[in-house]
Amino acid sequence: MPKTNQTVTIEDDNWKAIIMCSICWKSPQEKENSSLPMYSTKCGHVLCVDCKIIYFPDKHSKKPCPMCRTTVKKSSLTRLHLNIC
Repeated sequence: MPKTNQTVTIEDDNWKAIIMCSICWKSPQEKENSSLPMYSTKCGHVLCVDCKIIYFPDKHSKKPCPMCRTTVKKSSLTRLHLNIC
């Protein structure tokens, strides 16, 4: 499947609650986490890089999504490119 670049515009003041790690609940909107890389699962849930490293210890890891329990492969995670102002 070819990778595509997609831009999502969120016009809601509550976007912080949308982009939040499903494990540790960190948000890139918080000043100390503003450069924290975030990843999306195929089921649409989000993980921060710290939790990704711990939850998926090797490149062939498969685990249930922490939110919906759908099987997630580490190789299927997509890096979110966020512009935080």
